[in-house]
This record gives sequence, C-alpha cells and structure tokens, in this order.
Amino acid sequence: MLHRICALALAVFALAPLARADEGMWLLNEPPLEYLETTYGFAPTAAWLEKVQKSAVRFPGGSGSFVSSDGLVMTNHHVAAGAIQLMSSADDNLMRDGFLARSRSDERRMPNVELFNLREIEDVSDRVQSAGEGLEPAEAAKARRATIASIEAESLEQTGLHSDVVELYGGGKHHLYRYKKYDDIRLVFCPEEAIGFFGGDADNFEFPRYNLDITFVRAYEDGVPVTPDHFLRFTTEGVDEGDLIFMAGHPGTTRRAYTADHIRFQRDVEFPMMMRQFHKREVELNVFRDRSVENARVARTDLMRVQNSRKAIGGMLAALQDPRIFAKKLADENELKNAVTSDPDLTLKYGDAWDLVSEAQINAEGFFTRYAALEWRRTALNSDLFGFAETLVRLTAELEKPSGERLPEYRDSRLAQVEDRLFTTRTIDVNLEIDRVASGLGMMTELLGGEHPVVRRALGGKSATDRARELVSGTRLFDIEYRRELLEGGVSSVQSSEDPMVRLAMALDGPSRAVRERWEREVEALRSEGYGKLTQARFEVLGDSVYPDATFSLRLSIGTIEPYTQEDTDLGAFTTIGGAFAHEEARGGEEPFALPRSWTLAKSRLNTDTPYNFVSTNDIIGGNSGSPVINRDGALVGIVFDGNRYSFLWSTIFSQERGRSVSVDARAIVEALSTVYRAKELVSEINAAG
Repeated sequence: MLHRICALALAVFALAPLARADEGMWLLNEPPLEYLETTYGFAPTAAWLEKVQKSAVRFPGGSGSFVSSDGLVMTNHHVAAGAIQLMSSADDNLMRDGFLARSRSDERRMPNVELFNLREIEDVSDRVQSAGEGLEPAEAAKARRATIASIEAESLEQTGLHSDVVELYGGGKHHLYRYKKYDDIRLVFCPEEAIGFFGGDADNFEFPRYNLDITFVRAYEDGVPVTPDHFLRFTTEGVDEGDLIFMAGHPGTTRRAYTADHIRFQRDVEFPMMMRQFHKREVELNVFRDRSVENARVARTDLMRVQNSRKAIGGMLAALQDPRIFAKKLADENELKNAVTSDPDLTLKYGDAWDLVSEAQINAEGFFTRYAALEWRRTALNSDLFGFAETLVRLTAELEKPSGERLPEYRDSRLAQVEDRLFTTRTIDVNLEIDRVASGLGMMTELLGGEHPVVRRALGGKSATDRARELVSGTRLFDIEYRRELLEGGVSSVQSSEDPMVRLAMALDGPSRAVRERWEREVEALRSEGYGKLTQARFEVLGDSVYPDATFSLRLSIGTIEPYTQEDTDLGAFTTIGGAFAHEEARGGEEPFALPRSWTLAKSRLNTDTPYNFVSTNDIIGGNSGSPVINRDGALVGIVFDGNRYSFLWSTIFSQERGRSVSVDARAIVEALSTVYRAKELVSEINAAG
C-alpha cells in the first residue's frame, strides 16, 4: 500500500504541469475554485456562476451573451456574418453598409439563427456507462447511444427544454445539458464588414488588431422581446494590464487529452488532407468571386470561412509538425503511462487504454480517405441543395426506427432543429450552388479516383461542372413546399422522386452509411473505450483537478490581460481607436485596410485614445468567438473575437508564454456606437442594463 501511495504521489508531482498557469476550459458546474482562491484571492459564488451561465448563449458556430433585460444579445460580427449575408442583396448590402435599427419595428428577423441558453446540467455518467458494461467496444457504444437517446427524450418530455447529453473526457463522463431555445432572432446592429473584419485575412490571428467585431441581435418569443432572468451589465470602467478576467463561451474542439498516436494521425493524415481541401476551395472561390460584383457579394461568407479555416488548421498543423511540441506531448503521455504501469491495480484497469486508441488509429488509416469523401464533416458536397436532399433521404428513413436506434442527429430530441434547417426560407444563389456542387464532386473524384463506382455514379458520365449544372438546374428543392411535400410523403415519396438532387442523395446514401457504420465500429468505439479508461486513470492519479477537452459546450476560462513579445518586439496589451487610423495609413488605405466612410467622417469627434482591442491569457479555441469578457464583479468588459498566431498551439497544448486571446474593449464599443453610428437608443439600452 505504501508503495502505491508513493508511486501515485510521484506521478501527481510529475503530471502537475498538465494543468498549469491559467490553463483550462472549465465546466461551469466544476470550476477550479481552489485555484482561483489561492492564485487570485477570488472564488466566484454560486450566484456569480449561475448569472454567467444563464447570461451566456450559444450561436451557430459561436457564442454570445444577453446584455439587457429586453433580450438584447451581443456576439461577433463574424459569428453572425452568415445570416447577415443571407439578409443582404445587391441593393441592400448589410455586409458592406452595416445596419442599425432605430426602433424595435425596424429590427429584421435573421434566417437560420437559433440561440441556446443553458438552464440546467445533470450528471448522467453512471446511467450511460452502465449501459455498456461487459460488452465489446462496438456493442457497448451502441448500447450507450441508445441510452443517451432515451435520456434526451425523457428530459425533453419532462421539461420541454432542448436536451443534449454531452460526452466529456473522451467518454469518461456524460452530462445532460438542458437548453432554452430561441428561434426568433432579429438584427439590431452590425457595423460595416470593413471595420468588423478590418485587416482581413492578412491580420487574422495577429496582433495588434483594430476590429469592431461586434453585432447586436434581439431574442423574441411569441412576438415580444425575451426577458432573461440573467444578463451581463455593460461597464466602461475599464480593465488594465494584470487584471483578472473570465470568458464564458462554447469552445469547439481541443485535442489535449489525445494520445500521441492520435495526434500523429492528425499530423500526418487528417490535417494535411484538410489543408488540401481548403487550399483548393479557396482558389475556386477566388476565381468565382472575380467573375462579377454579384459573385463577390454572394461568395464572401464562404470565402471568409474557408480562409479562416485554412489559417487555423494550417497553424495547428505547423504546431504538430514542430518536433519539440510533439516530444512534449509524448513526454506528458509517458508520465501518465508510467504512473499507471507502476501500479498493478491501475495496470489491470487501465493498462490497455493506449492500445485501444492505437488500434483505432491503425483502423482509421485503412479507410480514412473513403470516409472523408463520403461522410466526414457531412460529405464533400457542401451544398445547401444537396444538404436538403440528403436530409430528406435520411430523415424519412430514420423516422421509421425507434428514436434510440436512429443516427444521433435524427433523434426525437433533435428533430426540431433538423426541420428548421430543412424548411429555411433563405435565398439560395444558383451560381454559387453550382460552384459548390462542382467543387464537391471534384473533391470526391480526387479522393476516391475517377474510376471508383461511387464517383462514376455521382458524375453520371459528365464533368464535375456539367453535372453540377444539371443537378442545380433540374432540382425542385429550391421550393420549400416541395421539400415539405417530400417529407410528409415519407420514404415512398422520396424514393419515387425523380428530382436529380434527391436521386444523387439516394445513390450516395448506401455507401455513405456503410463507411460511417464501419468508422463508428472500428474507430470511434475503440477511441471511446480507450479514452474512457484514460480519463478514469487521470482521475485516480490527479483527482478532479483536470478539465475535459472542448465539446462546443459552455465553459469558463480564466486569464489576465498581459502583453507579450513577438519576433523580438514587445507588444503592448492594448491598441487604441487612433491606432486604427494609423494602421490604415501605414498600409496605404487599400482594402482590407480601408476604414469605412462612417469612421473617416467621425474621426475628429472620436476619442482616439480609447482602448480598442486587448490581449489576455484566457484559454480559448474556435467556437469561443463572441464570448463575453467578464470581470470579478460579473460585469461585461469586452468580447473575444480571435486568438493570436501563438494560440494555434492551444488545440493540442496550452502555453501562455506568447499565446493570447484577442478581444474588443467595451469602452471602444460604446465610443463607436455613440460617436460613429450615433446609436443613442442602443447605447441607452446597454447603459440602462448597467
């Protein structure tokens, strides 16, 4: 017994750096209270945590927060950009010109935007884990999925709240999250893209920055503004270097608990494939954009998304290709492995965890290309119209099964979201859809080869471009009523449809399902089993002083406002509004370094010394965009919108030596709204909230 205690004590000492400095994307129901009290002399109360949790909202792909008692929500311009683009037209270009509603009647409903506000969290780990006990990994995974579906369905029926069971610690824990969903979201204010994304791709993931990356929307219910029970008051009292701040948002995916074998697979296989796709698509979109002014307008959001992804994944790949970083990852893994193998009891329970994940990666390498072409990230055909067709084919088939036996995205608890996407009223640009479908068919051909039976079936004897034109020009899926008719008619209606896009989705569904089922059986099931054991091993060695990888669920990050050094240059922690004008002049005033006319006209009235953007050590990743920045008092002092180039590493390993998150200062938001946009009604509302 003494030997085991000594071994574990040594292991804890060795592994302590895994949770160091302000590292951590912490669960709101499991915050690091002892660390905060010891390090900062501040421990948030239960009331403080509840206020932050119930003020936060999840956007499609991002985060935000309630900032007034009348349902006003703030997020980033780039988080809302997709919807703003869909609301725009050649004659009413909100991306180019911005938008301000002077009254509630002027607020415009946004397409495809649903906000989720987390109300309750329940630990259901025991019920989920017990469902798979004693079964082989594939059968255990199937049993757990069925149990999760039952838990979600029961919760929805009992509470009426949108219910998701969230897998944490790679399957080591499961928490039930209950959300209030809002689907009537109206645009209140957005700045011009020229200031929301000032500096464009060149400045993305860099600092100094000069971006007013904000948008205000309002949540409605039954035709009236929502009255949230919690919201964050806006304060312009300001923050300084060294101040403790928090960010509450929805980080997407981190890989810090991944094994070296899993990371190696990403470095050598997954990320390089993604980069090839992003580079190809970026070139295609630039060609499409250059054909006309209207093409440039409709493709803008797609291009921004691809450029951002290319830069982010490229930065992550470069980090993984650094042998020093990989060596550090391997060393951390070996420390935990040594702690397990030095104790017979731990070895018996968890010793095969690494082998399970390694086996999964070996299996993955054998058919990842096929999986990537047909099913990974929802197929290579990233098209609205094909998405409708695929949803109709799968949804009608899945509805004939009990909820627990369906694909997870078609469980009863998620049907409302599926139907919202299927019956969207947004305008779909024909030319952009042709370009998307042609690109997807080309990517599928590149991945599988031109002679592959699935490719031949998809192309129908034509080039990718000709086939795309045929599919888009021939489909009736532009018509929302036709989509509704097919769904109401069920499987027979879909299978008898002669619509070419529906026929393509039907032809691809069998091969796609087959490769997905194999992936779940031979890769995901083994990973889940392996990571579940690794999680339990960490708990036994380290206790509960570890946080789970990001899963696009609500998290709290801790940090301080700190400058850093880049290429032997000391960078301050803040920029100013005046710096934006200097940056424009230094870069020649050409797009994307041209400030909008509204700012040029307001320059003489602006307080150019106002702090604008700032950097901090808060631990973030994609999905955190739009997260409120909160001080000790629980007041909003800014909004995060980016990380710097050194934060790419955070996907795998956290380091605050130079990695920083980048935020818009609340003082700049109020100054710009007041002076540039003369948005007195909006300023009064957020000031009243304070």
